[in-house]
Amino acid sequence: MSSPLLEPVPQSSTRSAEVLHVFPSAQIAKPIRLRDVYERWKHSKPRSLDSLNACSRSIDLYEAYTGNPPISQLTREQGDGFRAWLLQPDRKTSSKTARDRLTWVKSVLKYASRDLGLIDRNPWEGLDIAFKTTNKRRPWTDDELKTFFGQYLYTAYELPKLKRAGADAAYWIPLLGLYTGARIGELAQLRLSDVESDGPIAQLSITDEGEGQKVKPATMKVNSAVFHLSLQLIKESSQTHFKSTTYLGGRMPAR
Repeated sequence: MSSPLLEPVPQSSTRSAEVLHVFPSAQIAKPIRLRDVYERWKHSKPRSLDSLNACSRSIDLYEAYTGNPPISQLTREQGDGFRAWLLQPDRKTSSKTARDRLTWVKSVLKYASRDLGLIDRNPWEGLDIAFKTTNKRRPWTDDELKTFFGQYLYTAYELPKLKRAGADAAYWIPLLGLYTGARIGELAQLRLSDVESDGPIAQLSITDEGEGQKVKPATMKVNSAVFHLSLQLIKESSQTHFKSTTYLGGRMPAR
């Protein structure tokens, strides 16, 4: 007679053990729903508040459409229906936003399958929404540029006093953007050591080498006397206050 300890564990018992391990307070009979998985997913690694809120709102929509079934009963047909529902004209949602919402739900389902083993596979894997950028940014007109750079901030170097206004970064970031066309995220993470202005060609080195630097590396060279002078002023006025590792946008708010 064989020992019970050596006998294979039935699949249902294995699944119940996994559920209890992942959700210790859950009863075996209690079905696991997507919101339950989300509560575990949000603590699985550091995530921004924006990401958590966006994912939670997407799950709200998922629950509204599907009726919030146990994830073990979720079908691919429901995923296709949810995709179509997100794109309905009366929802007035862009295709990109609809895709983002579908992707958040798929991410939590993927976590339930691959990380927690609560379902054998993600039934919505591969479902996607094609999108195109609908809001193209137009260039500023000459009059708009004159109005913006005609403020006391630029004519008298009168820096904003509000805590979240960026202080001196409010002056330098738009000016650098005007002459480089770089994105605000690229400029805000620049360090003084990334600025080279000793020769006739002004140069900015956008890197991902420093702490907190995440954008794609690039080098910008601009043959502009005004831009060259601007960079010299940045370095000369900042060196008495900051180290070479200080970010030019260091006083800008995170949001």
